[in-house]
Amino acid sequence: MPYRRNWYQDDEPAKDIAQGSSETHDIRSGSVVAPPASVTSTNLSREELASVYFSPSKDPEQNIIGFIQRTFKTLDIAMYSFTSRLILKALREAMSRGVVVRIILDEGQARIPSSVQPLLTPVLGNNLILDKSKYLQHNKFAISDNVAVITGSYNWTERAQKNYENLLISRDQGIVDRYRTCFDELWTHNL
Repeated sequence: MPYRRNWYQDDEPAKDIAQGSSETHDIRSGSVVAPPASVTSTNLSREELASVYFSPSKDPEQNIIGFIQRTFKTLDIAMYSFTSRLILKALREAMSRGVVVRIILDEGQARIPSSVQPLLTPVLGNNLILDKSKYLQHNKFAISDNVAVITGSYNWTERAQKNYENLLISRDQGIVDRYRTCFDELWTHNL
């Protein structure tokens, strides 16, 4: 699905954003670049602030993987159900690059046989929390380097690509900050 280029979708974003290019690009390019210092939510157009994807299709899963691949320092994840081995592989690759990953999973969903939780616990240790509150941990979001958030109805499962689901990537700093606050509160509550 084509959409506007932005800093974490290819290797020449600063030039395109600065010149206001309307060129389209597919996230599957796989290039990894740091966001240019000049890119903030105040100087991005509406199209550059958000990208939206729908399933049933592989687009959301591929965009989640691309989101993880474009993370450089920190990735904080709050997820209800996580069974996708492809997304798990992308997380492991990010950790091998030095990305600090923290994950909050719903305790009930983490215990299902297809959950990746048993594979994550040995590598994440205390950076993996199972939410034990009386409420479902029904969030589905991740924050990349405190500059972008990915959210929507899409659980990180293989089945999700066969459902009607949605996925939104936002680079609006006000929205990212609200998710940052939510994640920090969930993390602190579960320590």
